[in-house]
Order: sequence, then structure tokens, then C-alpha cells
Amino acid sequence: MGQSDSSQRVLLATLESWLHDTAPPVWLEGYLLLRAQGVGYRDAMLATWLSLSTDDRGDVPTREDFANLMGVARATTYQWEGRRPIIRDYAEMLRVMRLRGANLAAVDGRTFAAAVSSESSASDRKLYYQRAGVWDDATTLHVMGKEDGPVEYVDVTGEELDAIRQALVQKATGSGQEG
Repeated sequence: MGQSDSSQRVLLATLESWLHDTAPPVWLEGYLLLRAQGVGYRDAMLATWLSLSTDDRGDVPTREDFANLMGVARATTYQWEGRRPIIRDYAEMLRVMRLRGANLAAVDGRTFAAAVSSESSASDRKLYYQRAGVWDDATTLHVMGKEDGPVEYVDVTGEELDAIRQALVQKATGSGQEG
């Protein structure tokens, strides 16, 4: 059976007081963002905790510590996560948002500086173009067999297969002639 409404309100008040007064600022930022999106306080707390590195978790580095903070057994936190997989999505969203903050601007600045330096390499320039969103590594092949389906072994005649084998042997031995 769940906690009573009054004990949940007390827990929520205690948690939010801890977030405002004691927790590292990154806790409060993640928690408030998720709560503003309508995420329940337990899910918001767990997602925030999951999104943080052990160093950023402050006095709550382990799952046992987190469970104690929440007033539940450690197994309960796994149940929350298992029953609501979206919690992991929230955690990933928080990680990406932190990465895209000041760190991303610094990384992009360094990437640009490396790409335009007189000592830049092709990989420096490629990374810059990738970050700028103008580099496309994707190659799309549309090989079709009979009746617009995928090519299958049965689509190749014996003569075609022999010709392919011969061409591969010639290519591998260097005796193939290009015309």
C-alpha cells in the first residue's frame, strides 16, 4: 500500500527543502525542469539522480543513498524505473541539456579553432563540418532484385555468378584489367 497523502506532502516538502538548501545546484535545475513538464516528484528525482555523475550527486552517490533520501527501499527505486522506462529518457534528456550548455559552446569554439588553424588536419575539418551539420556520412544504396525486391542468390544465374567470381579473383590477384 502507498504512503498517505499527508506523508507524501511531508516527504515532498522535505525533498524540495533539501533541493533548495543543500543539494548541488544541478539537482535543483533538473528537478525543476522535469516538474515544470508535469513529471511526478519521484520520477523527477530519480531521473535527476540517474542523469548525474557520481561526483555531481553530492551526498547521494549510491542508489542506496538515493533510496534513503526518498524514504524507500533500494529495490523500490528499481521498480519505479522498471515500471516507467520513460524515467531513463528523462535522465538522458537532462544529460544532453547539460552537455549543450556552456560546455557545448566551448567545444564548438575549440573545434572551430582547430579546423581553421594552419596546422589543421582533415579530421579537424570533418569534425567542424559535422558539428555545423553540413557533413553527411550517410550512403544509401537501393539494390533491387526481381520484382523490385532485394537481390537474392536465386536472382543471379550460374553464368553471372561465375563471372563475379572470376572478376573477384582477378581483382584480388591484380590481374584484372580495367577498360
